[in-house]
Amino acid sequence: MISETAETYAYHREANKPTKADYEKAYLFFDNNNAKRREMGLKEIALNETGVPKSFRRGVK
Repeated sequence: MISETAETYAYHREANKPTKADYEKAYLFFDNNNAKRREMGLKEIALNETGVPKSFRRGVK
């Protein structure tokens, strides 16, 4: 899910490959979306990190 969203951001930049900034933007999108869902009492979207390079995943410093 994160990977596909980052690829979409890269596509709209007319780039071939997502960058770290694209992945960060995708994470931020889902964070904001889940915050809104929590406020409305809806179930949060579980983040699927399949396909995200390890260096771009959350928790990796």
